[in-house]
Amino acid sequence: MLLGTPNPAWLESPQALTQRTCTAHTFTELQRRSSTEPHLAFACLSVLSPAQREHIFKVAWFAALSLDKRLALDWLPEAVSKPWVGETPLQVACELASATLETSPEVAESLMLAAARQHPSLALRAFPEFSEQFPFWQKILAEAIALEPAEAYALASAETRTGRSLREQLGRIPLPWAPVLIDIATRRDLDRPTSLRLASLVPVLDLLGWEAALGAARNPLRYFQTLLAHRHSPAIRRSLERFCQRLLVELRQSRVSELDLHQCSPQALIALLVNGRREMSKEAFEAVFKALIPKLRGSKPGTWFESDEREAVRVFLDLVLSYRRASALLSALTPGSGSKLWGESMRQISTSRQPLEQLILAAEIVERTQDRDLLQAMAAAVEEESQSGAGLYGLLAFRLSIRLPDRASLKELARPFSPYFEEPRSLATENLFGPGRVSVHRYFFYNDDDGVESYRQFRRHYEHADGWTLVDHGAWVQVTGAARGKRIEIFANVPFDAVRAETATGTSARDRHLLVTQELQKRGWQPNVFVHRGHAYHLEQTLEFLAPQARLVYLGSCWGMENVDQVMNRSWSAQMIATRGAGSHTINDPLLKAINEELLNTSEIDWQDFWRKQEKKFGRNPLFQDYVPPHRNATAILLRAYYRYLAHQGLSQGPVKLPQGLETSSPIRKP
Repeated sequence: MLLGTPNPAWLESPQALTQRTCTAHTFTELQRRSSTEPHLAFACLSVLSPAQREHIFKVAWFAALSLDKRLALDWLPEAVSKPWVGETPLQVACELASATLETSPEVAESLMLAAARQHPSLALRAFPEFSEQFPFWQKILAEAIALEPAEAYALASAETRTGRSLREQLGRIPLPWAPVLIDIATRRDLDRPTSLRLASLVPVLDLLGWEAALGAARNPLRYFQTLLAHRHSPAIRRSLERFCQRLLVELRQSRVSELDLHQCSPQALIALLVNGRREMSKEAFEAVFKALIPKLRGSKPGTWFESDEREAVRVFLDLVLSYRRASALLSALTPGSGSKLWGESMRQISTSRQPLEQLILAAEIVERTQDRDLLQAMAAAVEEESQSGAGLYGLLAFRLSIRLPDRASLKELARPFSPYFEEPRSLATENLFGPGRVSVHRYFFYNDDDGVESYRQFRRHYEHADGWTLVDHGAWVQVTGAARGKRIEIFANVPFDAVRAETATGTSARDRHLLVTQELQKRGWQPNVFVHRGHAYHLEQTLEFLAPQARLVYLGSCWGMENVDQVMNRSWSAQMIATRGAGSHTINDPLLKAINEELLNTSEIDWQDFWRKQEKKFGRNPLFQDYVPPHRNATAILLRAYYRYLAHQGLSQGPVKLPQGLETSSPIRKP
């Protein structure tokens, strides 16, 4: 059954609306509206250049999956050829494939295979259902097993309905090594961890041989080395990332791991950091980095990475800079090696699998590098790489030219791209206070220990504060502050505290978010400040409620900078505050309170002056140093410039003139 209904705006004739709207709006307007009005975005695709079309299509596709699956079904035949279509949630992919199976079986099959490649673990667990829904279910199963052999082994060894069915199918699917998983499942001389490691190596068993694979499975260090040696296999790459992530979790929790770090080569330790980055913490990074530095003494970076691993170079340097260990790294290298390493981080961006993501990573490295020699090395690499076509490198050159204003060749390369950049130096309060001079803010909390504690601290900061009142409505609270004829209304859901054994109904975070939405709609209020609190993995739920009219978005979760692009896809003009590291209520609550007081008592927030005051307040608190204000948010600044650049592709050449409403309102100020 397909869920969702068409956007009410489309009760108007689609042809009439298309004709009226496509002539009135540029790519920039579609960029702003496609996440909330996918009908409009799809209808206007034909007026866009190929690059613009690809970007808008993707944003509109994922919006349609949430807002109107019937619309997604209409565009499925085109979407299924896109390299990112596998990112469609597996359950949603099943709905769409089932709906189109009778009329377009090849489209249904392509979608399900792509989704299985993206979500192989989920596909393995759901295969009994697929076997009843789809005639090509064995192909889905084969794709999932090929990428997750250890997961297939674990399921097949269990005495469950799924386990028994999977054991039966392992001998039938077209994977020559699949029956080996049955053999491993029936062996009694292997403990569980060894069996899982051995199963993960089965895709390269013909290269290793049985004895070598078994020896590696029994020894964590040899296993790690084997994964590294065969990491170009998609299945092995997944196993490598999972192994590294688990090791970093162990290091965070107990400062020890099953792997002796001192026995690892420098290449292995760097790979551990790069592949395990999703579970990175300060404790884990420091443990690995401490073991790494002595092994780097006098070494040359050219031996650390293969020639096609520039993405790994960028991730490694991003981590080193994030944890402020660049000086220690440079002191361990031979003279000139640091410049070569930083220079290499600027290469192979436009040819990477995800150019925009890699561009952002490169920009972050530029922004946090202070050494002039390193900046010069990066500039030289950017100039050389741009010879095959400026494009993304022109945008990167502009960011570098701010740091190296006397490098004429870089300045010349950057010059055509300067109109696309705007640094948000201030936030005018008139943009936030609407009718009645009211600014409406939404705070999002979640039902876990972190969410409950964050909510308690939030409440403590306002409950008895001068000039503020708090009204508790059970599942949500309303906080009001007023000054100088202006008023801030904060609406926040109350996270369910399982420890206190609440008995109220509607205790899920989403239920309570919906209650807040209903209350705002009842009052006719639209929030323009959005605050996400809690863990980063809850952010996707918060983004469902993020509206295009947002003017300020605050990501208080850890590593919020990694989600800047998702925010901008939904709120084009929003300024952002996010973290490069850990988020903490010890920073979030006093900082948010200070922002709100500033909004009430001034006509604008000058971010540079405001942030300087906060730096004095928080001292040299290492947590605060990871918070990034709007005027220093290189990722948001670069993304906004990229979208402006994309908006002008295909237009006639000549002086750049930005669309109305996008003119640069303030010059770039040098750091």
